[in-house]
Parts: sequence; C-alpha cells; structure tokens
Amino acid sequence: MSDLPQASQTNRLRRENLLHLLREFTEQQLSLGVPAKGIELAFAAHLEVSPSTLSQLKSSRNMGDKMAAQIEQHAGKEPGWIDTEHAGVMS
Repeated sequence: MSDLPQASQTNRLRRENLLHLLREFTEQQLSLGVPAKGIELAFAAHLEVSPSTLSQLKSSRNMGDKMAAQIEQHAGKEPGWIDTEHAGVMS
C-alpha cells in the first residue's frame, strides 16, 4: 500500500471495493435485461442502505466497521472482504 495513514488506506480500499460491488451488481442486472435506470437504487436496497447513504459512501463519506460488515453480509462476501485488496479491483 501507499504512505497514506492507515485510516485513509482503509477508507480508500472500502470505497474501491464498494464501487467494485456496484459494478458487479450493475453488470449482473444488465445481463438479466433490467433497464439501467434504477439499478443504483436497487443496489442500495440490496445493501439495505438509503440511496443518499450509498451516494455519500461512493464519494466522500467514510465507511465505519458496522456499515462495512453490513455491506459484506448483503453482498454475500466473507467478513473482511471489503478491507482486502483484490486483483482487478480499482476505481
């Protein structure tokens, strides 16, 4: 990782992984023939967060441990996934 403080690294990694999950969800929905409009709202509902919260997490809001665990659970990822660098996951 970089020379960023640990908290900044964690926030960057969580944001990148959240955006990766959104891309995966979008690709899956489009492949099922779901119209693109509304997919982000559906993703927020899937994660059980408000659309406003999702928007904030994507851009500027730091993701706490509780929110990270909630996203992992609803995305079907193992605990700690969102805090781990994954090959091919870059925003």
